[in-house]
Amino acid sequence: MNLKQFLFFFFFGISISAFSQNINTPENFPDPVFRMVVEEFMGVSPGGKFTALEAAVKTGELRYHGYHKNNKIKDVTGLKFFPNISNLILSENELTSLDVSNNTDLKFLYCGRNQLLDLDVSKNPVLLDIDCLGNQLSYLDVSNCTALNYLVCSDNQLTSLDVSHNTALDRLDCSGNQLTSLDVSNNTALTYIWCNSNQLTSLDVSSNTSLKYLDCSNNKLTSLSSLIVNESLGLYFVDVRFNYIGCDNFEEAVGNIILLTERIGNPKFQEEISLLSGFAFSPQKDCETPISDWYLY
Repeated sequence: MNLKQFLFFFFFGISISAFSQNINTPENFPDPVFRMVVEEFMGVSPGGKFTALEAAVKTGELRYHGYHKNNKIKDVTGLKFFPNISNLILSENELTSLDVSNNTDLKFLYCGRNQLLDLDVSKNPVLLDIDCLGNQLSYLDVSNCTALNYLVCSDNQLTSLDVSHNTALDRLDCSGNQLTSLDVSNNTALTYIWCNSNQLTSLDVSSNTSLKYLDCSNNKLTSLSSLIVNESLGLYFVDVRFNYIGCDNFEEAVGNIILLTERIGNPKFQEEISLLSGFAFSPQKDCETPISDWYLY
């Protein structure tokens, strides 16, 4: 046996030995709550043994929803041992970081309402659903998630969001951020868009011919022109309240509002606040030059 053969079998032997050792230790899973979740997932009793090989071939859903629970997960160290899980649900916990770079088979990732400062999904190309709402994310790169169908990143601190590579996207909720622009021209499969409560000054949905639902209220929009251009839009819900529509051209805005109201229908509200269906346009934010009457009906 030559030296190369000896070294190969030596290190291969170490690798096999390591994979056959028990990994259910506080060193590998320092967070006691997460360790409890992992033990349940692996089907062992508290402190029970399982190997890295057994963890590596484990598939399915790893879940711990912290809603109404006293014990929250703060650290998911050890998640790397489960590369083949398809679903990861860790909403309503106290995570400040989440490393899913080794979990390359993930299709569903729900980590909303934690305290995440960053989320790297660049190594997760088969993701279908991402829900990371209610964190502290200032940046989110989903360009490698080309199969993405559902993205909820609302109530974060995003100043930009590029969804140009996510052509399969059906639902997008980026409300409650600090976005100044949003390009959805490549997302022709979109049926639902929530982009309310941002800083958008324009929004072009003329390419989104499948769109049914649009909430772009509480922004800085001044025009409805992209809604007028495409008459084939099958919208049944449009909320443009609390923008600056009409401030630049009041007469044009009135004409567009009348046309869209006829096309989509009068607004129907729940408790006079929450829009259920139809086209809602008033009241708008104050313009530099006050508009006397937005109530056209």
